[in-house]
Amino acid sequence: MTSYRDNMIERNLSFLKSIPNSVQYWMSRKKDVFVMIRQLGKPTIFLTLSANEYSWSDLLRLLYRLEMGKEWAGEGDPATSMSSDLRTTLVNEDPVTCCLYFNKLIDTIMFLLKSKSYSPFGRYRFIDYFKRIEFQQRGSPHAHMLLWLAADPKEPVDEKMPATGRLIDSLISVDRDHIEQEKLQTHKHTFTCYKRAKDEQNKRCRFGAPFWPMERTMVLLPITKNVRATRGEQKRWLFLLSALLLFFPGDHNWTSSELGGLFSRREIFLHVGVDRSSTIIYLPG
Repeated sequence: MTSYRDNMIERNLSFLKSIPNSVQYWMSRKKDVFVMIRQLGKPTIFLTLSANEYSWSDLLRLLYRLEMGKEWAGEGDPATSMSSDLRTTLVNEDPVTCCLYFNKLIDTIMFLLKSKSYSPFGRYRFIDYFKRIEFQQRGSPHAHMLLWLAADPKEPVDEKMPATGRLIDSLISVDRDHIEQEKLQTHKHTFTCYKRAKDEQNKRCRFGAPFWPMERTMVLLPITKNVRATRGEQKRWLFLLSALLLFFPGDHNWTSSELGGLFSRREIFLHVGVDRSSTIIYLPG
């Protein structure tokens, strides 16, 4: 009787596949991803978009109107003129509206990126995508997406991938005049940067930050660790990186954010092993 009951409970869990973000739901959606890869090939770009409710002026005005029953009458942008306590209260008291707003924003961005007429990607507009929305520990949603782009060069993995370099240069801007360096471009280490206690002791970020500055887009292939010669090169590169971070900013009177503006937003990092995680900006076809 117990075995029969356990089997019935296990079998009846299948109804959860219609509930978004349940395990059964994503097991079903995983099959959709495999079908897309089989039909379209490897995705070109992995894109993550995170919600920033406390800095979205239109959302704050909407939350204020829903909570207070009147329009925001303060001077200036509510993202800067509204007190942090009020913004926090508005966001925490109405998470449903925040999630709906974020989902609608993602759909609008996807519509623009797919348009033949006004996609900022130009000839690299995406032709299809797969989206998964998750929630961070603080409760805010973020979307992970796989994008299949038109005019994907589909070059074999190599240190010389000119078409891939042109794609990255076309889509990613490193113009320091058009970014908020201190607010958006400064990497701050958190517990997610250190997966092992040894990494935290050595202050070695698993994302590789800070990155070595480069003058142009380059493809960096992973170092073969079983080759003795490359181990010496690794130590030498780590020494040079430490020296750069220790002496370069002071000698040249640069701040950390200015130095960070030169770092690897234009680099392409490929890691084909399965023994560690890495950020993959581009997946060659």
